[in-house]
Amino acid sequence: MVGESLKKCSSVLKPNGVYITTIPSANNALDSLTTKAKRKVFGRGQTSVMVLASPKGKYLAEIAKLSEAGKLKSVIDSVYALENTTDALDRSRTFRAKGKLILKVI
Repeated sequence: MVGESLKKCSSVLKPNGVYITTIPSANNALDSLTTKAKRKVFGRGQTSVMVLASPKGKYLAEIAKLSEAGKLKSVIDSVYALENTTDALDRSRTFRAKGKLILKVI
C-alpha cells in the first residue's frame, strides 16, 4: 500500500520477515540501511529492503506477448462497483486478498 512503512507493517511480518518497498524515500532508505546493519550484528530481525526499478520496453513487450498467448494468469480476489471503492480499500487493508482487487468502472 502506498505510504506504508516497515513500522506500519511490522505487526503482519514474521519475526525475521522482509518488508519490500519500491517507493524511494528518505525514511525507506534509512530503514533499509539500519535494519540491514541490525540483522548483520544480531543475526535476526525484520528487514526493510528498497528496490528501485524502472520498466524496460523489451521486458514489457515480452510480458505483452505472454499475455496475448494466454500464458499469464491473473488471479482476481474480488470485483467491486466503483461506488463500493471503500469496501475494496477495506479488503486491501486486511492483507488477506488472494489476488487482484478490481474496480468496475462501467
